[in-house]
Amino acid sequence: MIEKIRRYDHIITKIAFSNKLIDKAQLAKAYSIQKKLEKSGDKVPIDEIFLKYKMIPESLIEDLRTATKRSFAKGFGSRALKKGFVTKSQIDAAMGLQAKEFMKNRSCSSIGEIMVDQGMITEEQRQVILKEMEILEKKETGQEMKPFLDSGVGADDRGNETQKMVIQESLTSAGRFEKLTADGDILKSPDDQSEGSKAVLIISEDKFEAKIVFSGDFSKPVSMDEIEDLLEDGGIDYNLVDMAKIKSFLNTVKKGNDELVIAKGERPVPGKAACITYFFDTDYLGAGRINEDGTIDYKDRGAIPRVNAGDLIAEKVPSQPGRDGFNVYGISIPVSEPEDKDLICDSGVELSNDGLKVFAKVEGQPNVTITGKLSVFDEFNVKGDVDYNTGNIEFDGNINVEGAVKDGFSVRGGNLTAKEIHGAMIYLKGDLTVDGGIFGAGIQTEGQVIARYVKDANIKSYGDVVVDKEILDSKIRTSGKCIIERGKIISSLITAKEGIDTKQIGTDVSPPCTIKVGQDEHIRKIIQGLDYKIQKRREELEKEQAQYESLLEEQRRLHVKISEFAQAQDRAKMLENALSQKMKTAEAQKAEDERKKIMLVMEKVREKSQDIGNKIGEIFSEQERILEEISASMTKIETEITLIEKIGKEKSDVSEWSKKEPGNPVVVVRGEIYGGTKLFGPHALMTLDETEKNVMIKEVQYGESEKKWKIEIIKASGMSAFKKA
Repeated sequence: MIEKIRRYDHIITKIAFSNKLIDKAQLAKAYSIQKKLEKSGDKVPIDEIFLKYKMIPESLIEDLRTATKRSFAKGFGSRALKKGFVTKSQIDAAMGLQAKEFMKNRSCSSIGEIMVDQGMITEEQRQVILKEMEILEKKETGQEMKPFLDSGVGADDRGNETQKMVIQESLTSAGRFEKLTADGDILKSPDDQSEGSKAVLIISEDKFEAKIVFSGDFSKPVSMDEIEDLLEDGGIDYNLVDMAKIKSFLNTVKKGNDELVIAKGERPVPGKAACITYFFDTDYLGAGRINEDGTIDYKDRGAIPRVNAGDLIAEKVPSQPGRDGFNVYGISIPVSEPEDKDLICDSGVELSNDGLKVFAKVEGQPNVTITGKLSVFDEFNVKGDVDYNTGNIEFDGNINVEGAVKDGFSVRGGNLTAKEIHGAMIYLKGDLTVDGGIFGAGIQTEGQVIARYVKDANIKSYGDVVVDKEILDSKIRTSGKCIIERGKIISSLITAKEGIDTKQIGTDVSPPCTIKVGQDEHIRKIIQGLDYKIQKRREELEKEQAQYESLLEEQRRLHVKISEFAQAQDRAKMLENALSQKMKTAEAQKAEDERKKIMLVMEKVREKSQDIGNKIGEIFSEQERILEEISASMTKIETEITLIEKIGKEKSDVSEWSKKEPGNPVVVVRGEIYGGTKLFGPHALMTLDETEKNVMIKEVQYGESEKKWKIEIIKASGMSAFKKA
């Protein structure tokens, strides 16, 4: 093969050295090893030696090889163009394919191989160009590549010392490397440093600009051929170079230092994500009103928004695509697709035909859930209790109960207000507000929970849980804050992602509390539940798919039977026709006995044919039944897939929502927190040894060489619970 190791080594060594991936001593050692291997008959490329002897990290070798191929590509392409083998557009196309291959695989084929594969040139033409490049190499570098023959390299390894070659620092670059410089010839012997002008190609670190800097004595100017060689070795995309401009500059450059920007890339322009504007206050339940004494009234949460039927409540501004860029090597720099958002409509709203606006269908309270579902809540009023007189309540709107929700009943809806809740199950898209207490109830809400007392309850909430007096023997998991500013937490498990603010935790006689802050256990449990649902749906899907395949197999079996019976029926028909002909002959010959025999056979044939026809009819009926079952099975499969996608989307939305805020691992206790209380942050935990008073407890990071975490207790007064740790 004519693409010789020597030429490859020449380029890859320059790139590696100019980017400080290797030093002179390593180069000398690498070439010494290579020479020994050549004597034993092994021709090993220098980059394999760099890798084997750990001179260059494996993570950089592929980029180094690609840079070398890109450097080869320019010289190969220009020679193919001069010979008329290819057009400029074909070179550009091949370079583009090479760049795409590198972006995808972090490695790429040579430009010659790509041109042959694409049918641009023949293998014979490729070999002609490679032969020319080999001859050029010999003229430039001689038969031997002996860089940096330092003292310490043995005479036996050096060969002919008169052929010393010195690779200049910062000679070449392509692909991922940052800088290329050259003066005159690519390689120069130290005894052959020519006087005269010098040209240096400098590529900016971001690779979006390349310029040539001229210096020296311009009595011997830089030639256009030297510039072209410089551009080829640098891997600069010829599409970006104005050669006429360079020629003009060479004719006018003056003695001294001058420079010319010869190529500029185009920076990528990122797209704009879609955004949704809401025309109502989506956070009207704010932090609460601050009283004169500095405390916060968490019940005073702001005015509830209202809309009329036909009001615009949300509008989407579609995403705007970005624009890919490219650098001076012609390598495309793609931009990612901008994030899109959908307007999701629930009850009480309708989507415009263009999908960009949502309008209220009814008068009521607008609402948007954490997963982006828009609703307008109508009103449903219960004069007394939710009990046997009302039954369970399910209403997509605001539910106002003047009495209590009794034990054993359930309420599903938007927002719920009630006097008390006793042993009921509550499922809400919005907020729960209870004037009195929540006793023995299960609560799941995408909004906030506000109550005076909570006892023996299990509460799961996306929003804050605000209790006035006491939380006792309960489990509370919230993605927001847990606030009992003037009350107590006793014998309870509290998990609050955004922290806890309370007067007291525990007593001297009750079982200790477990407190978890800064972690979203509520969302973790929800995601576990969604994963379980997805798994169950997938199991159902697999069962239905197996049933579907079984039905298809049954359909194929019936089809084979129909074909067999149809063939048998055709044979019976043919036999009957043949017997009819014999019957006519017998009748013509008045052979009565023969005619009777034929008649008996014909009757049997007709009976058999009739029997076959009946069986075919039965199979057709069975086939129709199978087709109906196949159709029903396909519907079930599509339904299961839709449900899995829907649950998966909900999981993704919930997870993304949770990630927006990192959590706040802080507990503020304005009174006493009793010994034995278990405290958990996202990374650390502790059990309180003794009772503390008026403290802030938070998880902190420490350590310089290795980051560690601990729970820290700070004696404090009047500190905010929700200053991020």
